[in-house]
Amino acid sequence: MFQEPLTNFSAEFSPKDYNDAIKSLGISLLQEWDSEMPPHPKVHVVQLPKGTLGGGKQTDSYNITNFLKVKENSEGDMIHFVVLQGSLEDKWGILNLPCSLVGNTLMKCILLLDFYNPVYSWRRGVLMQYLPSTTSLDGDKYDMETAWIANIRKSSHASEAGSPECEFLDLYQHPPSCSAIKTRFRDYLGKVNVRLKTGEGVTDFMKLAESRRRIYRPLPLDEFGMTLPYALCLLEDSKLIEMKEDASVTEIPERGLKFLNGWTGTLHGYDPHLLPPDGCYAQARGAKCPRR
Repeated sequence: MFQEPLTNFSAEFSPKDYNDAIKSLGISLLQEWDSEMPPHPKVHVVQLPKGTLGGGKQTDSYNITNFLKVKENSEGDMIHFVVLQGSLEDKWGILNLPCSLVGNTLMKCILLLDFYNPVYSWRRGVLMQYLPSTTSLDGDKYDMETAWIANIRKSSHASEAGSPECEFLDLYQHPPSCSAIKTRFRDYLGKVNVRLKTGEGVTDFMKLAESRRRIYRPLPLDEFGMTLPYALCLLEDSKLIEMKEDASVTEIPERGLKFLNGWTGTLHGYDPHLLPPDGCYAQARGAKCPRR
């Protein structure tokens, strides 16, 4: 897709800003505990909602609400900025999609849309509702891409400025060159580095990391709860946030919240759906969707 890699990116931040953010957010390592009484007077127990460290509703660990503070004000020894990222298997899957199914232009547009939110992007997520349920081979290429684009164009959101549908169609109709994409990436990373040099920026990015962890934690995939730090000082009803291209963070809008809650609500439930169920898309337009 890209003829040459981006130059290596290095980021710098102040240890003081980092430690201040750790303390202000109360970031700690937790472990499930089956009692309100701690095992030792110097160890504290906190009560948190069900599913705090994952496990899924199929396991007893999901129902645990008592947690030991194993390590307070820390993400772990010699670890900074514990963030979620796409799996190696997912990356290889994308790189090895057959060109007869997905064209290079479409692939670039999908990856470029909301690239500053590489995991749990509701903007990419809602586009899945337009995928055709079947595809047929037309010559040497399947008709999936053509049908998908047609479905997006017919959407009521297609002409809505700022919507994922509108942004995606603009990218698809005016595909950027590889050099333009690299320039956009470099500009974004430069803005990230600038914000990392400020205490506010470091705190914002740590809040963002926690927001993504809170989307992930209730899922059955989260089998090793103590490896992901928890921000105890962030309220449980704090709104999920996302990154913007100017390296600032903002609350995820209602449409995005409804999609993410409806989708993950099935993933950690008794009847998980790998792909978002129809109700999630319907809720994004005002109907009901499964809740956590």
